[in-house]
Amino acid sequence: MGSLATTLRFSGSDEVGLQMNTLSLAVAYLLDDRWTLRGGFGRVLSGTLNPENGSKQEIKPGTLYSAGIEYMALTGQGMLPFVHLSAFQGGTATTIEDPISKPESITDYTSSDLRFSGRATWVVNNMIFPYISSSIFAGPVKWTLNGSEVTGSDIYHYQFALGSAFQFNRLSVFMEASGIGEKTLISGLSYSW
Repeated sequence: MGSLATTLRFSGSDEVGLQMNTLSLAVAYLLDDRWTLRGGFGRVLSGTLNPENGSKQEIKPGTLYSAGIEYMALTGQGMLPFVHLSAFQGGTATTIEDPISKPESITDYTSSDLRFSGRATWVVNNMIFPYISSSIFAGPVKWTLNGSEVTGSDIYHYQFALGSAFQFNRLSVFMEASGIGEKTLISGLSYSW
């Protein structure tokens, strides 16, 4: 489960605030000791688009996906962290509705991005796994703004996050927050077998 907040800049200089809530399911497959394939699929639950010069728009339920690969570049030992590098491609597809002139105002909204990330994770008592991560990304966002189809992107193209996972046998709980660049708040459960 996650929440995203950022600012999009569309064709010209139009800036639009974005807030989106999502729910997703992800899977991982270990290829060997260092390489992991990852993928996910989920739902856009709700959100808003807030143009600088216009009324706030409602994000309706939609779909999202992600797929990528992760590489363990450094095996942690003692105070040294485990370091993972990853590349992911993801996207969303949903519709936007103007609450004032609905339902005539429904428009399509799609986004996709390619994201490169690095994560450093420490192990505390084989149970707690605090980490820091950073990402750079880019990709188009397509929408209809003021009656015209426009293409834009996130104004930041980067993210810095802090998080931690807590392991209970095969079950783990994780939380992550980012307040620099693209802002996110994420929590979830994972199970390994």
